[in-house]
Amino acid sequence: LSAMPNPGATAGLAPFEREHVNAVVQVPDYLLRKAISIQQREPLVIEALVAFEEMFYLLLSWTDTGSFPHLRLSSVGPRQHKLMMDLSVQSPQFTHAPDPLLPSFAPVVWSPTQRPCEIKRPSSCIMLEPEQPPLHHNEMHMNLDQTVTFSVMGTVWELDDCPTLSLQCRSFRAQSRAAASTGQPGVTSKMIANIASTLQATDMPTDIWLVPDSESEAEDERGVGDAIVATSSCAELDAGDGDGSPTKEPRRGPVEGTARGAHAFLLQAQSPVFRRMLAAPMSEASQRRVRMTGVKPGELDDFMLAIYTFGVPAAFHEDEPRLLSLLSTADRYGLVAIRDECAALLELRISEKNMADLLQIADRHQTTGLRTAVLSFIAGRLERVSAVMDTDDRSVRKGIKEFLSDAESCYSKHSAVVDLKMGVTLTV
Repeated sequence: LSAMPNPGATAGLAPFEREHVNAVVQVPDYLLRKAISIQQREPLVIEALVAFEEMFYLLLSWTDTGSFPHLRLSSVGPRQHKLMMDLSVQSPQFTHAPDPLLPSFAPVVWSPTQRPCEIKRPSSCIMLEPEQPPLHHNEMHMNLDQTVTFSVMGTVWELDDCPTLSLQCRSFRAQSRAAASTGQPGVTSKMIANIASTLQATDMPTDIWLVPDSESEAEDERGVGDAIVATSSCAELDAGDGDGSPTKEPRRGPVEGTARGAHAFLLQAQSPVFRRMLAAPMSEASQRRVRMTGVKPGELDDFMLAIYTFGVPAAFHEDEPRLLSLLSTADRYGLVAIRDECAALLELRISEKNMADLLQIADRHQTTGLRTAVLSFIAGRLERVSAVMDTDDRSVRKGIKEFLSDAESCYSKHSAVVDLKMGVTLTV
């Protein structure tokens, strides 16, 4: 039995996508091009190979006193896939003697110092080092019009986007997904549930009151306890009348008029604004009441729910008004993680109807990701650009002008680099 193969071991791990490379690159008038490169202090750029729809270039540079080139391999690709390579370059015009006592010689091999090596994104430049200096044949033995040939050989792999997927067999991933789908909470989920339940726990009384704008008192149609029950199962942790069964209606969180009771330690742990306010000799610290100016009672409920659950509740993900109000409140009180999570969710809801408003909000709250996503969406169609430029908001018009100007400048620089490479590139 021990000698029998394990079929699961051979089928569990799928091989990576790979492309084998065997290319020949020729450089005519080698010494003349070397002289031009040294004079202009620019490398010679040659098309070397194509792998996974990306062009790789061989870069040759020289020193004034050297007798062989320094090689680099470069790529510029728009795709963000993860590539690894193991390549070597050799030339019959550059050789060394493996054994000085024998009349034989072997070509010099240039290769990366690390094998395999990762191709960085968005651009990559890999140094190739010679294993031996070419002391037998080198540039000292060449004619001015001689053509030098380089052979590029090796393998390029395309890996999984997530590195951990490369380390897990398919059966393990399937079992992990099945375990996650059973709804069994992990350690972090249990910790968050326990913290959220403290808002309704009688043995952990609140020690500070958050007071929303009184002018919105009529709009307060739900308390913080209802909000937590609607979006979290934490309320089920509350026991009934002592017999171990849950109550028919969950106990509401502490409410005093429109004020909401909270735990100061939790506010201070997540918000630098609350931390300074409650730690310094200020009226909020002595009176244990914080006036939430500009925050309506319903918005305060959402804000507290996000604080007690350490993130944006799932019930808010499709509710754009609640995401906008939560983003504004979180930014005002320094909850950067919640602000950025709201911004990421709003990126999925960009439309022609709200693109101008979202651009204003992104600028106001300095959410770079949302701003870039909105500008890219607007620049995607000429009609959207025209609609935004017709608005009365000067900041919106300025933002789209700067974005289009930067995009045009980047395109011009890229075109100039391509033209320069085409001027010195030889196609094999």
